[in-house]
Amino acid sequence: MRLKSYEDVTVRPKVFIGQFSRAVFYTMLRSYREEVARVIHGRKEVPAPFSTKPPYIETSEGPQALYVKIPANTPFTLEFDILEEGLMNVFKQMLAEAAPSEITLGSSQCAITELSVRHVAEEELIKVKACRGFSIRFMTPTFFRIHIPRALRKTRSVRVLPLPDPFHLFVNLYNLWNAYLKRKIKPEYLEWLQQYPILVSRVRGLNTHHYYKDEVRGAIMIGFTGTAYYTLAEDLYDEEMVTATNQLLRLAEYSNVGGNRTAGYGWVKVKYQT
Repeated sequence: MRLKSYEDVTVRPKVFIGQFSRAVFYTMLRSYREEVARVIHGRKEVPAPFSTKPPYIETSEGPQALYVKIPANTPFTLEFDILEEGLMNVFKQMLAEAAPSEITLGSSQCAITELSVRHVAEEELIKVKACRGFSIRFMTPTFFRIHIPRALRKTRSVRVLPLPDPFHLFVNLYNLWNAYLKRKIKPEYLEWLQQYPILVSRVRGLNTHHYYKDEVRGAIMIGFTGTAYYTLAEDLYDEEMVTATNQLLRLAEYSNVGGNRTAGYGWVKVKYQT
């Protein structure tokens, strides 16, 4: 969705601009099929069937999120990535039958100048080759929820990990893949992951960021950005498992990774090393 704002779109301190993307998604969906929006918002048993990218502009170095302000009359993009076929069909019908000409971001009105839909076939994610390493640029704040076994749990608080840990990263993507794609990745992949066959070789420009999770109660959400470089351990190299890893990485660029994907967290770009 390409847009242009009539006036400056500003973001309150400690509020991540990706929350605007999620608000637009739900506002559009509620206006067309309120019951679908209610079901999607209330679903807790599986990962969310969509993610968003925060408002961004295209630069010579690639897409760049607009964290603080969208200047008036600046063309920018919002992107919604939908994993569930039924939800995608509803969204496409809405765009065909009742596409809005304007949306509200925060308290500012923006004109929609272009709408486009791209369908990514499952085969595009599956047809990959094994590689020897890769790097991931975490473009927006990213964190992973730590699941404490119920038998050991002493707290109701959620623990999060604001680090590019490969185990939590690929467990998250495995769960996403097997929730929505028809061709499943084998459970043996999780057993392979537990041996830490994917190692962090170095990081560059790693920083942490704090944003409100809940402005009313003041709860804070922490996430990291930067680039992590990963290598595959030779003693555990398994071509089938590495191919599955590459398939998950292809999904990651559409689905985002980690927590709060629906508000633009965990936007990544991947580069492969052969």
